[in-house]
Amino acid sequence: MANLSEDVAVGTQVVRVQAASRDADANGEISYSIISGNEHGRFSVDPRTGDVFVIEALDYEASHEYYITVEATDGGSPPLSDIATVNVNLTDVNDNKPIFSQDIYTTVISEDAELGKAVLTVMAEDSDGPSHNHIRYSIVDGNQGSPFNMEPLRGELKVARQLDRERMSGYTLKVVAEDNGVPPLSSSAIINIDISDVISSSC
Repeated sequence: MANLSEDVAVGTQVVRVQAASRDADANGEISYSIISGNEHGRFSVDPRTGDVFVIEALDYEASHEYYITVEATDGGSPPLSDIATVNVNLTDVNDNKPIFSQDIYTTVISEDAELGKAVLTVMAEDSDGPSHNHIRYSIVDGNQGSPFNMEPLRGELKVARQLDRERMSGYTLKVVAEDNGVPPLSSSAIINIDISDVISSSC
């Protein structure tokens, strides 16, 4: 078994497969070849040494485990052969940032909205593996006076203070989705909020 980071350099040796022959002459010369498990051509084997190499960039999100079958064949007539399976496990690297479902969100809310009322929910997805794709949401700009707050795990925006259209008719918030990778990656989106007026009726 071999464990590799998905960002390992092309040309890296993964493992050496070795076979032995009891024949002492040319019949004992062994050649190696990959016969299965390399459908995407990510690996190669040196036919003389049995060294297995990475020859194409790897991607954990595309495939995080490979079972490569290597055949060792001697020089006899008829040739004799044996096989070995190399299990390659990839470890995830934080190479994908969260992506919001849309760049700009737009909504309207009444100025008499109750505290705690949900305004809208933003959503982002991170295509990294489970160790790097947990997302936290936050407001980073435009929330003067803190009239809104954001639930960091669900991305739900709520009213936090009484709104007043006469004082502020709308808000443009910048929100960020940040993953839990090391270092973390993030992206941003805009929320445009129009505050609708409430007209009091008089008797």
